Amino acid sequence: MRATAQDLMASRLMGIRVNGIFMGTWGIGTVLGSIAGLMTAPLTFLSPNMMSEVLILAFAGAILGGFVSLPGAVFGGLIIGVFENMVSYYISPEMKVVLVFVLIIAILYVRPQGIFGGKKTIKKV
Repeated sequence: MRATAQDLMASRLMGIRVNGIFMGTWGIGTVLGSIAGLMTAPLTFLSPNMMSEVLILAFAGAILGGFVSLPGAVFGGLIIGVFENMVSYYISPEMKVVLVFVLIIAILYVRPQGIFGGKKTIKKV
C-alpha cells in the first residue's frame, strides 16, 4: 500500500498489482467504516448526520497526532478521548467539544505538524 501510494509507476514496474491494492484498500476502509458505524449507532440517533461529531473528533485526533504518523493519529485520538471525558466530568458536558478544539488550537500553535509529525523542511532552490 505504501509503495503504490508513494509512486504508482515504480510500483507497477516492480510487479505490484496496483488495481488489486486499490481494491483491497477500499475493502479494508469499508469494513473498518462499517464496524465503526455499528459500534456508534446504538449511542446516537439514526439520522443522515449521525456520525458528524465522531467524524470531527476523529479528524481532530488525526490533526493532533500528525497526519504522517499512524501511531501519532492513534495517540492523538486517545488524547482527544481522555481530555473530552475529563472536561465532561469535571467542568461541563456542554463545553467538552469547545475545549477539545481549544486544546487542538493550542497544540497546533506550538507544533503545527502535530505531536508526532515530521520535521518541517524547506527546500532551497
